[in-house]
Amino acid sequence: SAQDVPPKAEEVPPQQEADGGTSWSVISGDLFQFDSDIDGGGGFSVNRFTLGAGLKHEVSSALTLDLKIATEIDRYRFRDGGSFAAPAGGSPWADTTDITFRGVANWSMSDSWNIFLGGTASWSAEHGAGLGDALTGGGLFGAAYTVSEDLTIGAGMQVSTRIEDGLLYIPSPIIDWRINEQFYLSNMRAPAGYPAS
Repeated sequence: SAQDVPPKAEEVPPQQEADGGTSWSVISGDLFQFDSDIDGGGGFSVNRFTLGAGLKHEVSSALTLDLKIATEIDRYRFRDGGSFAAPAGGSPWADTTDITFRGVANWSMSDSWNIFLGGTASWSAEHGAGLGDALTGGGLFGAAYTVSEDLTIGAGMQVSTRIEDGLLYIPSPIIDWRINEQFYLSNMRAPAGYPAS
């Protein structure tokens, strides 16, 4: 089975405040997945490097804009080709790049309710692929309710095009729970540079 080395990531700096209610962050990280077997023979390992930046601007006390750009470079190493060899013409892919742009508007309707609406554009392909062959885009929307200062819950939906298939729909629950001073349970606190955030 695969073993992951936790990514070494740190924001530089964690949060910088600028005039006009604008803040920004930068993050990088590296994750190595050790050699894993593939059903049908062979195996692979992969090193994933991420780099990204985020910008948040407070338009008003009720409206904020979040802009993010992130890239992930994956370096695959296959062993004995395995089941990927034949479909790939005998040589599975080696290095891939993912570049993602995301813009989201967050609107606080009240002290308890918040809604968000945004769009994404991504380019993800093996090195050397054409721009138009690997471009996808989509949108996301949802709402969250603040139960208390320690708990926020909600739901969202992301809709995205795919390179060779129809639209992809991804529903997602939202939870941000501060269990105590040391522990959080959250799917809203991904680093700015992580492509899925």
